[in-house]
Amino acid sequence: RRGLWRNTDRIMYPASSIKAVYCIYLFETRGGAGGQSELVERALVNSDNEAYYDLPLIFGFSPWASWLQSHGAPQTASGASGYSYPDTTAGEMAAIWEEIYRYGTSNEAGAAELSGYLARTNFSPIAEELRDTYEVWSKPGWYPADANDIAATNDAGIVFSDTGAYVMVIMTDMSSNLEAIKPLVDALDAAHTTMCGDEVAYYE
Repeated sequence: RRGLWRNTDRIMYPASSIKAVYCIYLFETRGGAGGQSELVERALVNSDNEAYYDLPLIFGFSPWASWLQSHGAPQTASGASGYSYPDTTAGEMAAIWEEIYRYGTSNEAGAAELSGYLARTNFSPIAEELRDTYEVWSKPGWYPADANDIAATNDAGIVFSDTGAYVMVIMTDMSSNLEAIKPLVDALDAAHTTMCGDEVAYYE
């Protein structure tokens, strides 16, 4: 496959972009939202932190780590045994979004529900730049610079472009500045159009 990438192995704080990762794990292992569709919708569509906090309180973290390990995210798995925001890398996020694409386009239980939420996410630079033209599934995440030293501005998702569906992952250590990554979204989409294939494009 072809793609564009930079620093894809650098360990980064995912902020709320990790919510899509926990939710795909939840849906795949339970065949859907496990009766908690309202919480999942709030966590994904509006990035509601309280709703996301409640999901692992209900369902726990086992076997989240082993699920991550088996889907190409060993670094993420190493911090996922009891924590809902484990550090990750752009490369591992891309691997998980490939699985989200596979699951979301399948006929498996819960697939249409999950993809429906991801197609309506708010605050996403990928969605804001491209959703008027294409279907986009995405989940952004952001965190301000403070004493925790985990500033982040991230977005990740699937773009169903005219030249093929592809993964886009953007992870930065900027302090909560989603507007700033919009030019990069446009540049990556233009690059994919030039490559003209059903490829993966991800960038950090």
